[in-house]
Amino acid sequence: MNEHSRLGNDYSHPGDLPAGYRHLRHQTRIGHGRAALDVAGAALLGWRMHRLAGVRIDAEAEEAASGVAVRCAIGLGPLRADAGRDRG
Repeated sequence: MNEHSRLGNDYSHPGDLPAGYRHLRHQTRIGHGRAALDVAGAALLGWRMHRLAGVRIDAEAEEAASGVAVRCAIGLGPLRADAGRDRG
């Protein structure tokens, strides 16, 4: 079992996380109406939101979708911590 196959990493039981896991919640106003929702959804699914937050994305598809493998890395300059799904 790899690090990312443990309960809590797939969000199938969002209210029932194992010891040591925490929810990260953030709210911000993105506008109102369908146009604002469409822009926000495209930014999220197209990885733009992640990249603008400083996360490096290495994904096997241009958009997030069920089953798409993705590796994310955060850090400062050349120092990075990464997390992702190992397909090997």
